[in-house]
Amino acid sequence: METNLKFIIITFFFPLVLIGQSRGYEIEKIVNDYLPPNGPGVAIIATQNQKKLYENAFGLSNISNGEKVQADDLFRIGSITKQFTAAAILKLAHEDRLRLEDPIEKYIPNATMAENISIKQLLQHTSGLGNQSDVAAFKVDSIDLNNYPENIIQPILDSPSKFSPGTDYAYSNLGYIILGYIIERVTDMPYEIYLKIAFFQPLGMNYTGFEYIDDNILSNSKGYSLVNGKFEEAVPLNMKIAYSAGGLVSSLQDLDKWNRAVMAGKVLPSSYVGRIQETSTLPNGKATGYSLGWQIGNIQGLKTVRHDGIVNGFTSMAIYVPEADIFVTTLSNCDCFRDIELLASRITALLADRPFPTQSIKLSKDELEKFQGKYNHDNSEMILAAHDSTLMYYRSGGEKKTLIPVDPNSFGIEGTLDQIRFSKGDKSSYTLRSLSGNTHWERTEIVTAYNFLLLDDKKLEEYVGKYRVPNAFVFDVIKVGDKLYGQIGNDRKEILCYDTDKFCARYTDALLQFSRDQEGKVVKLILTFDRAFTAERME
Repeated sequence: METNLKFIIITFFFPLVLIGQSRGYEIEKIVNDYLPPNGPGVAIIATQNQKKLYENAFGLSNISNGEKVQADDLFRIGSITKQFTAAAILKLAHEDRLRLEDPIEKYIPNATMAENISIKQLLQHTSGLGNQSDVAAFKVDSIDLNNYPENIIQPILDSPSKFSPGTDYAYSNLGYIILGYIIERVTDMPYEIYLKIAFFQPLGMNYTGFEYIDDNILSNSKGYSLVNGKFEEAVPLNMKIAYSAGGLVSSLQDLDKWNRAVMAGKVLPSSYVGRIQETSTLPNGKATGYSLGWQIGNIQGLKTVRHDGIVNGFTSMAIYVPEADIFVTTLSNCDCFRDIELLASRITALLADRPFPTQSIKLSKDELEKFQGKYNHDNSEMILAAHDSTLMYYRSGGEKKTLIPVDPNSFGIEGTLDQIRFSKGDKSSYTLRSLSGNTHWERTEIVTAYNFLLLDDKKLEEYVGKYRVPNAFVFDVIKVGDKLYGQIGNDRKEILCYDTDKFCARYTDALLQFSRDQEGKVVKLILTFDRAFTAERME
């Protein structure tokens, strides 16, 4: 009994000992703030300079029986699969078995509409192809998997293009399905077998593969979705459909092996490793944020090479920081954790000694109002406006997010790890530091603060009612307690009075201006969000 107890204690604390208890506890706090109690979980590994820093698991792999997620569990990794597909293409290019500039029609017999798309454009998501929902024949319930993916290639190429190949960027699962098929044509073997021979076996990745061809490579965590506030087992999906765009199952340990081998030049020549770590650019010079199978991002000023994944029941994130040689992977058994990048990024920043701010400071209303304005970057506009003593951040007609002051010239954006940083003493421009990189925004116009008025119950009741927009919708103004709400269908938003008969939505950029008749009764409403709507009050 005593021996077992010691084993449990050592096992529980071992991940913390690897990097010191302080850092371990900080990671635990980050995870516990992220995960819901008694729900699906996440497994995490972090390495630096070829050494393991941290490995642990949290939450439940099976909610019904209380089984816990383990650090060596297998997970569907979704679009992280694209790294392997891209590496296979690059390996074949290095062996002169194909060229990245080749048109894909060279490898797809009798294909039409393919002559202007190159292999490189598929890798970089600049082909103009869309996703499964863009192809009428791509129906999960009826697609013939016996001749897949060959039977879906032409319907993919027949689907409407988003733009001319090479002129823009649009993430495309379809493009990577075609790449998998090209690998089969060039190697004369199934895509799944080629990956096994080329990568998994040489690297000792014994727990990576495709569940639809290998019974020993199955996800042993149940995958969940969040449905109406409750966790339910995810809708089943034959992972053959995800194929070379997202069909792999893997483990923390195997993904660490993979990243080490790739970044050390053991999978591809160093020249390719350099290309993997640099974003592609469009003809107009704009960066796409994607290289050759990897996404390029930024954490606290450090460049990241990363990829995320989501597929029925699972989400995943793998982040590599070349400058610090830090690798962090988070694997989850719920497709509800679509923001898993935030979790992985916070852990990565902590281990890189550049943690994201967690403490806010207090700025006065006058101080906040100095930052107000409309700011422009590359013809995009964002608005910063004070709402009483809170600075809000939003696009015209869009959702409002609270800006959280972290120092006198910097703000965190609520619900994200993005930060806005002004130069000291200069409120005319700011730098947006996001996980995708940095952008510079210039102020083009000053805006006015919203100072909200407190209205008594009698005054609030004057606005309550139904307002009809002809041939469009009915807008309800509802009073709940001492608050007013505007509602269209099931969409309800709180509204606040900032001037006589003028209101704005608290969390959406919507304005309401009420009009009265000669007797002072509210009879009409002008509602403005993406455009203005006039609504007459219904009796």
